[in-house]
Amino acid sequence: MPPQELADVPLARAAAAGDLAAFDTLVRKHQSAIFNLVVRLVDDHHLAADLAQEAFLRAYRAIGDFRGDSSFATWIHRITVNLCHHARLQRRRLRIHEGTPLEPASRGDDDRKPNDPPDLSLEPTERVLREERERAVRAAIESLDEEQRTVVVMRDINGLAYEEIAEALGWPIGTVRSRLHRARLVLQQRLRKWKA
Repeated sequence: MPPQELADVPLARAAAAGDLAAFDTLVRKHQSAIFNLVVRLVDDHHLAADLAQEAFLRAYRAIGDFRGDSSFATWIHRITVNLCHHARLQRRRLRIHEGTPLEPASRGDDDRKPNDPPDLSLEPTERVLREERERAVRAAIESLDEEQRTVVVMRDINGLAYEEIAEALGWPIGTVRSRLHRARLVLQQRLRKWKA
């Protein structure tokens, strides 16, 4: 495990012993990556906030089960992926039962927080093109099947190692590599318009 991940093991052990400040440190360290994973897996910013919070709540309840064999990041990613998979299945069943179309819920236009100022370092035309390119990338990622989207987000956005992804998803490393490769090919095809 890299040194920054080794620091999580004593924090997790302290949290298991009842140290709320230690768990809060873990949450602050990993919340951005977990929220980004969730929002890309469930296609709904409002639901993502709830699910990210639920993932950390589940982690807190099960922190005594964390053995430190893997990194805390791998462990919380596994909890989160399982939670998102279950939530997507429930949403799909509910929509089918209610007879509503299977479309993603409404999302904000981008990943910035509502009060974040626009990037004024770019010319207006460059800013518009950059925002359009970012929307295209988000749409392309969201169009991937669930397994491909999961490995792309975990590897290319959250920066997890192949071994961590394999452990979190319970897949062989070869499967992670092949699904990531296929997902990248699909993204490359869908985003060829944006190649420089």
